[in-house]
Amino acid sequence: MSYRGKFIVLVGPDGTGKTTVAQAIREMQGDRYAGIHCFHWRPGLLPVPGRRTTAADTGQAGAPPRDFKYGTMLSLLRFFYYLTDFVLGYWLEIRPRLRRGELVIGERWYY
Repeated sequence: MSYRGKFIVLVGPDGTGKTTVAQAIREMQGDRYAGIHCFHWRPGLLPVPGRRTTAADTGQAGAPPRDFKYGTMLSLLRFFYYLTDFVLGYWLEIRPRLRRGELVIGERWYY
């Protein structure tokens, strides 16, 4: 089974230029593939489960958290929710694009 497209994942700490590199790849490879699809962190097949309140929202930017944001059960549910997005997103979103000869660029990915 041969794929005509390519799947590139860019990983690294925040601020290392993943978005800049993704943009450069898009510009350089524009005519070589049937299309280019980019995503940030996860395929996005499932919707975002809710907006989190960040330290910047509460005026405590830079302050470490005092306690856990979520309990154990909610953390496990979120983990499996995102894992489902990665697995289903690959099979239903990314793999069909590869078969069509598209370039797929992911900024971050589930290891």
